[in-house]
Amino acid sequence: MNLNTLKEKAIEQAKVTGKSILKGFGEFLKYSISTALVVVILTQVFILVAVVPTGSMDPTVPADSIMLCLRTDYWNNDPQRGDIIVFKRSLESDKTVYTKRVVGLPGDTVEIRGGDTYINGLFYDEPWLAQEPEELDFGPYEVPEGQYFCMGDNRNRSTDCRYWPEHFVDRDKVLARGRIAITSKGFKKLSLPERKV
Repeated sequence: MNLNTLKEKAIEQAKVTGKSILKGFGEFLKYSISTALVVVILTQVFILVAVVPTGSMDPTVPADSIMLCLRTDYWNNDPQRGDIIVFKRSLESDKTVYTKRVVGLPGDTVEIRGGDTYINGLFYDEPWLAQEPEELDFGPYEVPEGQYFCMGDNRNRSTDCRYWPEHFVDRDKVLARGRIAITSKGFKKLSLPERKV
């Protein structure tokens, strides 16, 4: 073999290798874009991932937890009492996404007496509370149609509908229902037995 033949073989091999690298990079790029597109569609249409920075939902959703929420839960259904929802307030100036528990439904009268919650005059048992609520009084609040009264599970550390001037969450501001909390201790399913007043 002469030097020119070796040189030609080396050039041919480099062309083949270059084509393989380009083909491999093209495949990688195709799969990366496809994966990113699937993630965007899932998180914009079906799933909402929310970080809970405060302890207002302790012990159910501890501070610094990540919540996986389903947007689809409320496509054909309305929030129910006891649901943990993710929502925005009606104030245009407030862009914060909140996590609270639905306590009052449209048409309900909610009142807090001595820290205890009453719905339509009946005591409402809340086994998920972090501790005994402070003996404060709020309300009564008559929940309008298309709105909800929500509070944090850690009543003594939650700024919620009790303190907000609008007192209610609009149905069209409800983004999703919390389903799983990822905490420092692992995964926690966010479902409770139906609670009746």
